[in-house]
Amino acid sequence: MKITYFNYLYDLYGMSLGSTIKAIELFRAVGKLGHSVHIHWRKEKEVDETHGSKRYRFILKKRLYKYLHEPNQILRNLNYLREEFSILQNNKPDVLIARLDSHVFSPPILSRHFQLPYIAEVDSPVMYEIRHFAKFYYSPYGLLDRLEMAFILNASKAFCVSQQLKQHYVERGVPSNHLTVIPNGADISRFHPDTLNHTMRENLKIDDYVVIGFIGSFQLWHGVEQLKALIDALLTRHDRAAFLLVGKGRPMQRSLQQYVQSRKIANRVCMIEYVPHHEIPALIHAMDIVLAPYPYLPFFYYSPVKIYEYLACGKPVVASRIGQIPEIIEHRKNGMLCEPGNIQEFIDCIDQLINNTGLRKDIGQAAADDILKHHTWHHRASQLLSLIEKAG
Repeated sequence: MKITYFNYLYDLYGMSLGSTIKAIELFRAVGKLGHSVHIHWRKEKEVDETHGSKRYRFILKKRLYKYLHEPNQILRNLNYLREEFSILQNNKPDVLIARLDSHVFSPPILSRHFQLPYIAEVDSPVMYEIRHFAKFYYSPYGLLDRLEMAFILNASKAFCVSQQLKQHYVERGVPSNHLTVIPNGADISRFHPDTLNHTMRENLKIDDYVVIGFIGSFQLWHGVEQLKALIDALLTRHDRAAFLLVGKGRPMQRSLQQYVQSRKIANRVCMIEYVPHHEIPALIHAMDIVLAPYPYLPFFYYSPVKIYEYLACGKPVVASRIGQIPEIIEHRKNGMLCEPGNIQEFIDCIDQLINNTGLRKDIGQAAADDILKHHTWHHRASQLLSLIEKAG
């Protein structure tokens, strides 16, 4: 089977890294099952127009951005239609899969023209995000609501990453049997149990410590404020504890760096800004305990790739009991769960893991076994192919 995939994510290796990795890994697994996949990243990052004759246009655009953004995004569909028509004509796929994005309406039109089965990937609630996180530009919400629903309802089938996200769309009128939940997963060929990475730990000067790790984009929703409280408490309580924090994301990253400097604990808090995804397994294997301390959010619709990768590496995870996470982790079986924002509960769980090497080993082994049995990208690819069969 030949599959063409359109993805409209903007900042592929920044804010959208998790979603980018998901698409790459999912379709790589589909390819390993004998199918041909053509991935097309449809949105390029804009160039900073700050030099020469372009500077005036840049300043004008910046001042009028609130009003120009919306029509500009809608008009981009003219380019999408022209370019994607050519792509589909050349690829001659058996099925089209397209990721939902605000303002986009080319895939349902083209799928109808080519009489192609069309699957919508619905991995973020775009109207919800615009209303809550993009209030800086004018947006006719009624129009965008209709475009969003048309993108989903005109698909043969649709899939999303969590039950929480599915429920959001069901409440907005999408039939329950139209939308299938296909969570994220882990690549067990790269993320798997291993011995500690002593070379990495020696290079980072943390080899003599029990290393508590965190990987994320240092955004507000990743629990950076909770990290500060945990660092403060655990370094005071445990002389042999250290932290390894991997990721970037301003302004929270700057706030965390300033905190570490002001407390004079840089020798026990190692911060690494950005590493390519293929280097992440080595960093996870330099950790003894891993964290996902998400704060309370009223709508936690995510399927955190990093949690699947933590578990696949056989690391004991201490995570917030929120959204999809309790569906993946069973407390004290293959991880530890705490109420979001309950710092004392997180401290108690981490204390137990620091003090009990056997508990760390047992929980980590159970975590890796569970991923192997239920949560690999192979499992997710099989689910997607089953959905495609139903759509055909």
